[in-house]
Amino acid sequence: MGGLTVVDPYFHTVRLPFARSTREPLAILGYFPPSLNTTPFASVPSTKTLSAEFRRAASLLLEPGTTWTSFLTGDAGPVDFLTGYKTYIKISVQYWGLSLSRGSQLIGWIESRCVMLLVDVARRAHGVSARIWPARFVETSPSATAINEVDGESRDYTGSYLVGLDKTHDSTGKEDLQVALSGLRAALRRWEESMRADERYFDARNCWLAAELVNRTELGPSLTVDAREWGEYTPGDEEDDGEDEEDEDQDSTEEIASSLDRTSLSSRKNRKSKSNAATLEEAPPKLEPGRRFRTAADVMNRLRWDPHLDSADFVVGYEDRFVGAREKALDAWKSEQTDEEFIPQHRILYYKRKSDGVIVWERRTRKDDIFGSGV
Repeated sequence: MGGLTVVDPYFHTVRLPFARSTREPLAILGYFPPSLNTTPFASVPSTKTLSAEFRRAASLLLEPGTTWTSFLTGDAGPVDFLTGYKTYIKISVQYWGLSLSRGSQLIGWIESRCVMLLVDVARRAHGVSARIWPARFVETSPSATAINEVDGESRDYTGSYLVGLDKTHDSTGKEDLQVALSGLRAALRRWEESMRADERYFDARNCWLAAELVNRTELGPSLTVDAREWGEYTPGDEEDDGEDEEDEDQDSTEEIASSLDRTSLSSRKNRKSKSNAATLEEAPPKLEPGRRFRTAADVMNRLRWDPHLDSADFVVGYEDRFVGAREKALDAWKSEQTDEEFIPQHRILYYKRKSDGVIVWERRTRKDDIFGSGV
């Protein structure tokens, strides 16, 4: 297990810079008793997962000879997960591109979008609880190793993510399970199509992605947690990958420029410089080095649970995808992702006090009168 960082922004007199590394499994941002009620955000699957892990931890700690090292670094967790469910969602991914940084970005993007699949499964497959294992699995059989390695070096990257499926209640009938199975397949098809349609990260020329339902017997006995790093960022990767595109752009630019006179070309440059200047003027102000602007979620939690603040006196300004900026009462705001009226936090523009109309937090101008973290 990696290092553990403990930072509490409320009680530290000196601001400590904190940046979670890619290999750091856990970060505790406060070592005082929790002051926020998080039970409204707990779903049935997450509650089952927490209770099951607490029971498993208790049984492991009661075994003779157990040490904290063996408890924290043991491999019993993945083994129990691979044998604890009859049906799994298997998300298979493969990358064979030349740019290692692109492979790393692909994996990071897939892992960030897995939560959307779990949310869609909860919406469509009622009566089924889903639990994803927070690590990538890889096949360790000799045949798979021979395929993926040439002269002792990895030729491509192949791995999979697993989501265990179980009935939410033991009394769930066969008809309900059939309906849930149809919902599961629809969720997988929708998620897979949306992932492949995102051209920013998915390129069919150098990667492959699939999501399917599999039985426990189809997983195979040689699955293990993948400890490899799928590429590290190198400054030259993006430049090497984009050489062909840059050459094409340069050729087309020269061809267009040759057909234009100097007057039109200079006017285009002037308009471009003015556009860049306008963009710089509209850019949000920068904070002091080492200072972190509090997020919309932090401010919402403070307004809801701080006994010195009245949540009924605040409204949330957000960006609607169809009609633009809108406002909604803070007490009516839905934070549960499975709710039909759920709005992502990144679309929150500001928080305003109804009693005097003062904006107390705004994303664009980096204003923060709640925590004082703004400019």
